[in-house]
Order: sequence, then structure tokens, then C-alpha cells
Amino acid sequence: MKKQSRREFIKVFTLSGTGLALAVYTPMNSLFAKSSDEPSIFSPNVYINIDENGIVTIFVHRSEMGQGVQTSLPMLVAEELEVDWKNIKVVQADADKKYGSQATGGSWSIRSTFEPFRVAGATAREMLIAAAALKWGVVSSECYAEKGYVINKSNGKKIGFGELVEEASKIPIPKNPKLKDSKDYKIIGKRVHRKDTPSKIYGQAKFGIDVVIPGMYYSVLLRCPTFGGIVKNYDDSQTRKINGVVDVVQISRGVAVIATSTWSAIKGRDALIVDWDHGEYTNLSSESIRQEMQSHLTKEGTELIVSGNPAKSTPDQKTIEAVYEVPFIAHAAMEPVNAVADVKNNKAELWVSSQNPQSAQNDVAKLLGINSEDVTLHVTLIGGAFGRKLRSDFVIEAAEISKVSGKPIKLIWTRDDDMKFGYFRPPSMHKLLGKISNGKATSFSHHIIAPSIRAQDWGMPKSPKDYDITGGANDLDYQIPYMKLSG
Repeated sequence: MKKQSRREFIKVFTLSGTGLALAVYTPMNSLFAKSSDEPSIFSPNVYINIDENGIVTIFVHRSEMGQGVQTSLPMLVAEELEVDWKNIKVVQADADKKYGSQATGGSWSIRSTFEPFRVAGATAREMLIAAAALKWGVVSSECYAEKGYVINKSNGKKIGFGELVEEASKIPIPKNPKLKDSKDYKIIGKRVHRKDTPSKIYGQAKFGIDVVIPGMYYSVLLRCPTFGGIVKNYDDSQTRKINGVVDVVQISRGVAVIATSTWSAIKGRDALIVDWDHGEYTNLSSESIRQEMQSHLTKEGTELIVSGNPAKSTPDQKTIEAVYEVPFIAHAAMEPVNAVADVKNNKAELWVSSQNPQSAQNDVAKLLGINSEDVTLHVTLIGGAFGRKLRSDFVIEAAEISKVSGKPIKLIWTRDDDMKFGYFRPPSMHKLLGKISNGKATSFSHHIIAPSIRAQDWGMPKSPKDYDITGGANDLDYQIPYMKLSG
């Protein structure tokens, strides 16, 4: 991948709707409108707010699921901004296209934002320094920032960031803010206390499962036991007799029971009688899928990555062959799959522990036939995900139940729901063949049989050369003269 320059990053973020109009370096005053009784807030980009009290709020656009992005990403901003770490306030960003991609997975958060977040901090720092220089009637090079203050080198005078927010908002956006040399880092690479730890220790942290909104009801969904099956008809007469059950509604994926508690909803679901149309996958099973994969072991497969040239056979050459299998694996996150949805007046508001909030936002909008701007999606802390919550199925279910019932709904997946109906890590088979001559490996081939990740996760058409399935197999440390990956 071509390395982006800082200026290219600014232009790309502007064109994608993320941040201010930095590409043309417009002054901030047009984006600083406020009424006379509102406090001044300096927002040089979508990640930072600084108010008149000097409080720095950093918006984290990636999901926090225990990996620490609510600490690591603010560290990047704070390093360049030159603010006291103790004075940083962290806010989880809602789903919004202005942030670019908010998908959180593949250990990608730091790698993709290491420079952009530092640029965000450096941009704000230079604008604050320029504002202070104007106040003092000196050039910016005569000033520097440190721990939330701009300091005059010549006389030691200093001004807090809070006192500079209004003036800084009128400063033209710097074209190429200078970033620190790594030897000058004060925060990056240092041990700091995680921002999310205290709230978790004292039970104040809000995960998706903790969300309660006014007028909310609890719901569980009875789904068809076979993939793709639909409801033919159902009998809810016994369900409605269960104490706490207030409604039963049918949606595209099954029959939902709505109640005043999760327990009542579960008991009501147990009493449902549903006649299913099991559809075309009635006979699909783990074993039939396994047999399908086995049938590909004898086929050559499509060459994906090849290096070197095959060596000629020698009398002492040995061939070693092995086949490995990986079954379906449930993600089984500690926090049950859940979503809260309130759909009314052609708008939707949701609270979701999602790894891909923008995708969920768009999927709900498509379901409801409204614009994505009319779907407000609040991202909560996630109690484990492991890729499962990149999917939006449970979010769509909650939104559809809310729409059909006309009630604010918290949808809960029980653990058995999770085991039966979740998106599993896919199965795979691996045929490995190596050749050894004179005690040294001369060739190695790895034939991978697995579902298409491109088609399953990203909705792309399946390609004969699906390089995604080579992940973890295409960067071996062994120096073998001939290597081949196929799929």
C-alpha cells in the first residue's frame, strides 16, 4: 500500500466528509457559530473539542471491546496536542460517516490511525500556538505548547488552552503541521492508566446489555432451526397467558415475544407453537459441509501465491503429507448478543455494542426504507466480540421488532440462541505437502479449502483467486526454495 503523506490524508479526509474543509484551508470562524449564552468550543477536526475551561474531549471512532482503544487512540492525539493526560475526557463516537470507516477488527485501529490522530493533535496545537502569538504580538516560533498551555519562550508567560479557543477558531488550518520525533514522545510508548478502567471497576461502565431507555420492553425471537427457513403460521394463545408478556409479533426472521422482563419473554417463547417452512437447506448439516470440503482435497485448486521453482526429484527425497481440519467455532463472547431499538416517525435510535456501527446504521436504514441520516446509532462498550459483532443481524432484528410492535425494544439473544444462530468462524481444511532432500526442505505446498471471506464478510462477488483465505499462511519465516499456496 502506498504511504500517504500528511497533506494527502487531510485532503482525503475532507473529500470523504471527515473533518473540516482542510483541503482548501478555510478559517474556522464559519464553523464556530454559537449563541451568546453558549460556551466557546474549539473543534479543529472531528476528533477534538476544547472548551473555555480547557477541558479537552477526544472522540474515539473505533469500538472499545477490551483492547484499549479508548486509551491508545487518545494517547496519539494528546501526544501532539501537548495536553496533560489527566485532563483528557474520552467520548465514544456515534456512527457517522464523517469519521471515515469505524469498523473495528483485525487489530487495525492503531495501524490505520497512528499518523492521522497525531496530525489531528498537531493541527490543534499549531492553531492554539498561533492564537497565543497573536495575543502577544510575536511570531509563532517564539511560543510552544506544554500540558495545556502555550508558553512564551522569551518571558515565560503562559496562556491556558481554554483562554485561546475563540481566537484559535479563527486561525487558518495549518497546511502541514509538524509532528514530533519519536525521541521526544512523552505519552506514546509510556505506561498510562487506561481511561475505561475506573468505570469498569466501580460498575459504572455501560455495555450494550446495560442500556435501559424509557418505556422499553424486552424481547426474544424464535427463529427457524434450519438456515433460511421462514414462518408458515404460528399459535401464540398459550404465550399470551404468560405473566409479563405484552405482545407477540412476526418479523422476517421469526416470531418475537415482547414482555416486561427477559424471563417473561423467554417463558413466552417456550410456549409458542410455530409451523415452519424449512426451505431449501433442510438437509444441510456440518457433516454434509465437511464432505463437500473433502471433495476438494483431491482437486488441484487455483494457484494463489507461488515463489521459487520446484526442485528436481532426488533418490533420497522424502515427501510428508498431512491434512488438518478446523470445525465451525462459535465466538461465544461473554456479553450476550443484544441491541436496543426505538423506531418511530420514520426515524430510528439504537444503542448497540457493534464492531461496525456504520454498516449496522445502513442496514437498519435499508430495512426501514429511510435515509441513514435518520438512523442514530450509539456505540456502547462491548463485552467481547471477536468478529461476531461486525455483523448487523441482531441489530436489524431489534429494529424490525420495534417497528412492527411500535415499542422501544431491547432484543436479547440467550446463550443457546448464540450457539444455534450466530455467525460462526467458518470451517476449513488444509492439505499440506512438503519435500525434504539431504535433510533440508526443498518445497512446501498448502492447499486451503474454506468458504470465501470476500463473499461472506464484504459482500463481494466470489473470485477464482480469493487471496483473503491465505491470511496466516502467506508470510512464513522458513526459507524454502519452492512454496505454493492454492485455494
